[in-house]
Amino acid sequence: MPRPKTISDADLLKVARRCFIEHGHTASTREIARAAGISQAVLYQRFGGKDAMFERAMTPEPPDLERLLMPSGPTDRATVFGIFERCIAHIATTVPATMRLMTHPNFDASKMGGMHETQLHAHALHAALAERLAALNLVPHPPEAMAGALIGLAHTLALQAAISGHKVDTGVTTALFEVVWTGLGVQEAG
Repeated sequence: MPRPKTISDADLLKVARRCFIEHGHTASTREIARAAGISQAVLYQRFGGKDAMFERAMTPEPPDLERLLMPSGPTDRATVFGIFERCIAHIATTVPATMRLMTHPNFDASKMGGMHETQLHAHALHAALAERLAALNLVPHPPEAMAGALIGLAHTLALQAAISGHKVDTGVTTALFEVVWTGLGVQEAG
C-alpha cells in the first residue's frame, strides 16, 4: 500500500512558485524540497524534472470569472469599475510568475500558448466582460472593444506595479477608468 502524500501537488506547486518567483529558474530542487518539507526524490517522482515542475508552477491560475464579474444583475458604471479593480488585482497575481517564465532560458514565445492556458483564460475574461458590458447598451463602441481597453489597461497597471514594487494607486486607477469611460465618447443609451 503506497504511503499517503504529505503535501498535495497543488500545495507543492505553490511552494515551487514562491521559490521560482524569488530566485528565478535558478532555484534548486533541493531548495524547493526543503521549503516544502519533502525529499528531492518526491519532486522528481511527481513532476519528472525541474523544467516540468517550473512550467507547471509558473502556469497562471485561471481567473475566477464569477468572482471577478460579480455582482450579477444590473450593470452600471460602479459595477464596471469594481470589475476593473478586481481584474487588476487578478492580473497582478499572475505577473510575477509570467515575468519569471519569460526569462527562463528555454522560453519560446511561440510555444507559450500551447504550454499554458494563458491565452484561453484571457479570452474567457475578455468575452465575459464584453457580455457584462453589453448589458449597458453603450454607444458608439462595441462591448468587445470596451472590454479590450479595460483589460489592456488592467494589464498595464498590474505590470507597472510589479516592476516598481508598489501597489496600484487607487487614484490613478480611478482617473484612468474615467478616461476610458468618458474619453471614448461613451454615451449611455437611454
